[in-house]
Parts: sequence; C-alpha cells; structure tokens
Amino acid sequence: MAEIEEVLRWRLNTYSGTSALLSGRIYPMQLPQGTASASATYQKISGPRDHTHQGPTGLASPRYQITAWSKQYSEAKAVAKQVRLALDGWFGSALGHVVSAVQLENEYDIYNPETLVEFYSVPVDFIVWHHEETT
Repeated sequence: MAEIEEVLRWRLNTYSGTSALLSGRIYPMQLPQGTASASATYQKISGPRDHTHQGPTGLASPRYQITAWSKQYSEAKAVAKQVRLALDGWFGSALGHVVSAVQLENEYDIYNPETLVEFYSVPVDFIVWHHEETT
C-alpha cells in the first residue's frame, strides 16, 4: 500500500489546476537543485493517531504542509490557491488508502532574499484524516 504522502501527491498531480501549473514538480521536503519555477514541496508536520482503551483505532489525523514555490509572488499565490482547491474538503479512496477528510488548517506567505535562489513561498497546512493499517 502507498504511503499517505503518495496519495496527496497523486491528488495534486491529477487535479487539473495543480497539474496545469506544476507539471509534476511536486517534491518531498525540499526543491531539487535547479528546479524550475512554479513547484511544490510536501512534508509531514505532526502525526496524531486516534486511540481507545483497547488501543489504536487506525484513524490518523496528521498535519501536512504543501508549500508552493515560485520566483514570482503572483505565481506562488496561484499555485497555493490551486493546492487549496485540490485538497480542502477532499475525501475518497486512492492508491489503497481511505481518506475521510482533508481540512485546511493554515496558509501564509514567506519571502527569504538571503537564499541562493530567491523564491516566494506559500505554505498551506492541511489536516488529513485517513485510515491506517493496524496490523
């Protein structure tokens, strides 16, 4: 079974708005050197799991951050908007996972001119409710 990160990447690659802007440039954690403008990265920020007195229920609600990157502020904002439209409120089954709900948690803008390549970034945080294997 695929990891939930792969499900999120699949959703972004198959959603028309993000697919058109990113053309598959969606990477774990950091941008590869020489990456073209209009890219995205994803990373897990936290990983809570539901429990009862009998133990884990298999329901997880991790926070994932999808960050839109571009050398142009307007383009970074456009990518972040499409990421929001692709994920906020989405649910379903994909790659062997059941996603119960994806909820937008936070969004903000960053610009760091001290980096070697000047990029604008717009991190967008989501809570991803999904079912995990318990055995």
